[in-house]
Amino acid sequence: MFRWKIFLTSFAILTTTLFGGEMKEGKIVVIGEGKVVTSPDIVEAVFAVETQAKTAATAAAENARITNAVISNLKQYKSGKGQLFTLGYSISPIYGRDPGSTATKITGFRVLNSVKIITNKTDKTGDIIDAAITAGANRVNTLIFSISEREKYFLQALKMASLNAKKRAEAIADSLGIKLKNIEEASIVDTYHTPPMPQMRTMVAEDRISTPILAGDVTVEAKIKIVFSIQQ
Repeated sequence: MFRWKIFLTSFAILTTTLFGGEMKEGKIVVIGEGKVVTSPDIVEAVFAVETQAKTAATAAAENARITNAVISNLKQYKSGKGQLFTLGYSISPIYGRDPGSTATKITGFRVLNSVKIITNKTDKTGDIIDAAITAGANRVNTLIFSISEREKYFLQALKMASLNAKKRAEAIADSLGIKLKNIEEASIVDTYHTPPMPQMRTMVAEDRISTPILAGDVTVEAKIKIVFSIQQ
């Protein structure tokens, strides 16, 4: 189940073109806004394992050992249409200088392996982070919450923005003593999808470190512009 709220704002501009001292053409232009706020049902996280050693082979072997452990720990959180895959892999030399020398040389190698998980177990986000770190991951590169049915919520916001724009136009027409005639134009102005900013904090309980994650809400917004002609 999801929870959602709808906030509506709008503004309108009355424009007229005068010809021969009479109103020949009049329009009311309204912009309505709809906003839907709901809880995320998808979490994406990218974990990385970085290792260093004198040789590339040693660094790669150690990295493979740790990354396999990270993947093994994360598999339990991949469900349904969830995904678990390698996002990137690189080996690069580490440069340094001997004491008193200005010449650089290769002193070792760095291996970086990134793994990405996408799952609907948003309530297990803290456990997912703990599982990866416990296995040896030493970087959390990405943590994003989103919604799987964005179009569904966007259509809700768009519908409410349209209805609000119509009500605003009717209110303006009524206050000016005129009547609306036809809709001459309707177009989507802007759409927004604002992901929540996760809040992380560390707690210690019985010698175990856990990572509570507060996901927040996802906001989907829509704006629509409607041009009404008025009866002369």
